[in-house]
Formats: sequence, structure tokens, C-alpha cells
Amino acid sequence: MAALERGDVSMVFLQTRSEIESGAVEGVRLLSMERLAVFNADHHLSSYPSISIYDMDREPIIDAAFDRDYWLAMPRPSGRLPNVVGPAARTVDEMLTLVAAGKGMAITSSTVAEKHRWPELRFVPIIDLPPAHVFFATLKSEKRKEVRQLLQTLAKNAGPPG
Repeated sequence: MAALERGDVSMVFLQTRSEIESGAVEGVRLLSMERLAVFNADHHLSSYPSISIYDMDREPIIDAAFDRDYWLAMPRPSGRLPNVVGPAARTVDEMLTLVAAGKGMAITSSTVAEKHRWPELRFVPIIDLPPAHVFFATLKSEKRKEVRQLLQTLAKNAGPPG
């Protein structure tokens, strides 16, 4: 979002917790994605049908290079700090490689689970974390007709938020 607010780009796809939290930016929610825990296939929680954020309190979690608080689920409802292990994953592939190697678990989205079916990994729904949302966003001050029309078309076709 920083690049958008600086004017470096005219429009972006944003992944965020709930709503766009900038007064200068507007957007249309395009989709919501369940957040999942990803474990090495040998991990004791990997066979559970679902888990709670409390189940992960003592688990080593791979550090996130971007949007850290969100992907480490901080603050935790228990008040505990997560057991963060490094190095910080800068990409999805780095994160999954570290998890597959047994260095820790991670929190990711359902789209990652759909696209990365590695035999060394298990994706488990987290029942008490809100979903991640993807928005198409632009500055409220954006005047170009094409950008405004695209935003309006997406808003008309996006359906109800969810």
C-alpha cells in the first residue's frame, strides 16, 4: 500500500485483514481466503482436521519478512508471544521450504495450499483466525477515467463482502 500512497503505482492488489485502513485509499474486496497452519507432514498437529490459535502457542513459527504481525498472528489471544524462528521467509517458497525441512510451522492462506501440494507438507485450518482478504485498490484522488471505470466494474461484479 505504501507504493500506492506514494504515487509510485496507480492501482494494486492488496491482501489485508479486513478493510483498507487508509483514508486515502479505496478498494473493492475481490475474495476472502481461509488462513491455515502449514506443518511438516511428520508434525504431531499435521493430522488434525483443524486447530485453534491456542494449539500453536508453543510451536516454533517461521518468521515472516512482510506483514509480520499478521502472519505470526500477533498479538495472540493467550497473551503469549509466538516462538519465532528464523531466518525470516521472504517468499512463499522460502517459507514452505523451511516448514518442509522441519524448521517450524507457518500461517498461510488457502490459495497457497491449493497451489503448493508438496508431499512433505500438511495444511490445517485454523478455526479462530479471521480470513485474509484481497482488494483491488487505488487512491481516492485517482482521476483517470479508466481506473475509475475498472474500480466501478469490479465493485458491481464483486458481490457482497465476505
